[in-house]
Formats: sequence, structure tokens, C-alpha cells
Amino acid sequence: MAVGGGDETTTQRMLRMTDIINEPLEFLTPISGYAKMPLVSLEQAIEPLVSILPEVQSYAYVAKQRCKKPADNLTQDESASIVLYTMTWEPLEKCLYIVLNQTLRSANRQQKLKPWHSYLRLFLNALLRLPPLNEIIYRGVKLNMSDRYVRGETVVWWGFSSSTSHVEVLQSDLFLGKTGARTIFTIKCESARDIRKHSYFPEESEVLIFAATQFEVMSCLDQGDLRIIQLKETRPPHALLQLPPVVGPLPQSSPPPAVSVPKEKASSTTNKATAPPTAQSSHKLLPKSVYRNADLEQAIANQKGKTELRLSYKSLTDKDMEIVAYYAIQEHKTLTTLNLSWNKIGDAGAQYVSDALRHNT
Repeated sequence: MAVGGGDETTTQRMLRMTDIINEPLEFLTPISGYAKMPLVSLEQAIEPLVSILPEVQSYAYVAKQRCKKPADNLTQDESASIVLYTMTWEPLEKCLYIVLNQTLRSANRQQKLKPWHSYLRLFLNALLRLPPLNEIIYRGVKLNMSDRYVRGETVVWWGFSSSTSHVEVLQSDLFLGKTGARTIFTIKCESARDIRKHSYFPEESEVLIFAATQFEVMSCLDQGDLRIIQLKETRPPHALLQLPPVVGPLPQSSPPPAVSVPKEKASSTTNKATAPPTAQSSHKLLPKSVYRNADLEQAIANQKGKTELRLSYKSLTDKDMEIVAYYAIQEHKTLTTLNLSWNKIGDAGAQYVSDALRHNT
């Protein structure tokens, strides 16, 4: 297996941190199609990939054996799905993370992505159960990339992007070194995940940026052979990556997935995603919220009468769910789909939404 030590293996590992050159930097169609897939074991998730990745079952077996006591309250299969992503083997064109990211970066990915649906469902569930990072992280490449990143422009990285929380990792001779043409990206992230406890190479302090993450180019510093490009994660008005309903408890302050549920199935789907199951609603009649949020109330009013209500990327909290429960759900009998992705909602907020959905009939 090519996941051990040695210069060749180190070079292969470096590819994951430095493959930024492969990003098309174009706006492609959103990544979707897997959200309603059932959550299955890693062995089942990779079955459709065997014809594409002949060695994947062997590496998945090793990954799962390394995850008998997974960190962060992940299941063994969830943790192993991340470990498998970080593993490298030959030939590289048959290696999981390389082929997956090539597919995600393809303009005609819809059919190519279908064999990946079960794995993406498991992999995304695992990542979404880890706490989000709000800090500076780093990527780099041994090239001058300044002509492709112009200050003020918006770019999207369509593949899952490996980065590090320690810039010295990139500056080491094993990665970029300290001479020749180099570009280091300093990235102010909001939603990346620290996967070092679930990586085959924990010493690299790897942080994983979600596929289809959007950035604004803030600045570009020219220091001779070294260019430093500053990026800031920004939120698109509409999601570019479909997030599945999360099975299992979310970490504190973790953004929950998009909720898209028919009314007759609202109770079970919402509980499955974010809230513990309850035998009976604790709220027979939801009171009008005393707490106020003018921006949220206006957003709800602007979408009154529609069957779909989009409230993603609004930094909503548990208290805000009182408003959503009363104004958006109880008072809007036409509502069939509620999108709350990328907010800060915990179990209490999810319970408010769940109870309100039960009464929205």
C-alpha cells in the first residue's frame, strides 16, 4: 500500500494539499443528487465505486480497522469514510480523493457523480457532525497563481480542498520549500472541518474545506518568488453543495443541513436530521414568540404564501426558531419545504421546528 512512509508517498500526500491548480475557477451547476440516499456502511457505500477504483475495498478495510474507537462521537463508518479520503494509492488516477475531486470539478458531472452518491452521503454526514472552524487556514502550490486570482473577484473551489492550520507545514521542504515560484493561500474560513483525528496522516494538521465553497479574493501580496493570496469564505445566495439531513447529534454551533420535507413526513425527517425522537409533541399550541428578530421576520414576510421558505446562511439560533415556528410554519399552511442550512441551530431549536411542523396540517 502506498500510504506508508518514503519520499514517493510523501509526494503523493503533498498532492492533496497542493492540487489547487486543478480548480476550474468557473461557476458550474450545483452539486446534488445524494441527499435522499439512505445512510449505509462504508462497505456498502463504496460498492458502486469498485469498477472505478479497483483497490478501494482493500483500503476501506484498512480505514475501518483504524477507526474502532473514533473521535468526536462519530460512528466507525463515518470516521473511516474520512480516513479513506485521506489515503493515497497507486495508480493515482484510481485513487479515491483524486477521482472524486476530478468528478466534482467536471462541468458534466451529473451522470459521473451517481456512483459516488452513497459515499458522499456518508462522507458529508461525517463532516457535518464535526464542529466548523472559523479561523485562518493555508493551502499552497509551487507555481505563481496570482494571474488567476484577482482582487475583488469571486471564485469557487468545486473539489474538497485539503488545507492546514499550520503554515509551517507548507513551508517545509516536503511541500513548497522556501525557494522558487510559490503561492500560499491564506483562507479565512467559516465552515471547514478539522479532520486530523480522522486522517491517515494526523501530523499534517489537515483541515478540509467543503466542495463548492465560494471565496472572495481579498488581496495578493508579491514577495518575489512568493505570492500570498488572501481569500475569505463567502456565502452564495443559493447553495452550491446540497447538504443531506444529518443522522446523529450535531456539534455545538454546527450549521445544520438543509431541511426539505413534505408536510406529511415532516415529523420523522426533522427528528432524524437534528433532534432526538419524541413520542409526543411537548407543545400542543405554539405561542407567538416574545423574542423578536426584525431581519428574520421580514425575510419570512417576503416569502409569505410560497410553498418553499429559504432561510439559509442567516446565522439563526435556537431563539430564532421560535419565530420560524410561529410565523413561518404555524401561520403558513401552504409551506411544504423549509431550508435552514448553514445556521447555528441546536436541539432546542430543532424541537421547536419539529413541533411546529406537526401542527402544520
